Amino acid sequence: MSESAPPRKTSGRTPDYPTAALRPQQQGAVTVSMVITEKGEPAELSVVESAGPALDAAVLNALQTWCFEPARKNGIKVRVRWKQTFSFVVK
Repeated sequence: MSESAPPRKTSGRTPDYPTAALRPQQQGAVTVSMVITEKGEPAELSVVESAGPALDAAVLNALQTWCFEPARKNGIKVRVRWKQTFSFVVK
């Protein structure tokens, strides 16, 4: 039986709502595609669904602080492409 496991985030900050998005108040979802390397580092970050420059930048800046337990296939650390969506809602 083969052992496979997806990457798992171990540390890093959550994207904060940027002050640049306050006037006018922006909201929406930012989806980022990235590669999680065998060392657990996010690489090749690209926005595939934008919510505007300020919110996109907030997400990309936060993702640079993230560390992962790498994905594994048959017990060996492998790089994988991964997508993550972040929602910003003004209440």
